[in-house]
Amino acid sequence: ARVGDRREWVVHKAKDGKDGEAHPFRLRIVDLGADADGEPITSCVVDDCSSNAEGAELEPGRPNARLPKGGNQKIVYEALGPLFRTSHTFGRAGAPPTRPCLTVEEAVEGTRERLVVEPRRRGERARQAITGLIATGVLDSNEGWIWLK
Repeated sequence: ARVGDRREWVVHKAKDGKDGEAHPFRLRIVDLGADADGEPITSCVVDDCSSNAEGAELEPGRPNARLPKGGNQKIVYEALGPLFRTSHTFGRAGAPPTRPCLTVEEAVEGTRERLVVEPRRRGERARQAITGLIATGVLDSNEGWIWLK
């Protein structure tokens, strides 16, 4: 699964292991040298992000939260990215001082139109998706403010 730069793979069926275990990872570009024309040769390697023991975080300074599972959660998560990037409000209600914040109402209003549900249900569904993202650890919240963990 991929949401933005965050990725994970899941074992759906294993003969001798647990089914349904999620494994977060990131792709890292490595330089392999140059070809005959001097053009760089690169490849990707998979970095395991299931543990911060080796410092392998999906984003520097950001803990590894699970990716959103539900369709509406994925849509809302994607729609929140630009809202957080353009936010001029940082460190509210206990958020780290460098973390952009949104009010829950700003998040609902900024994401609701992306949802493919009845127009009268969009606000409710956006709010449910945001609540789910908080419950799964993708977002953190306090006093009506949200921010990425």
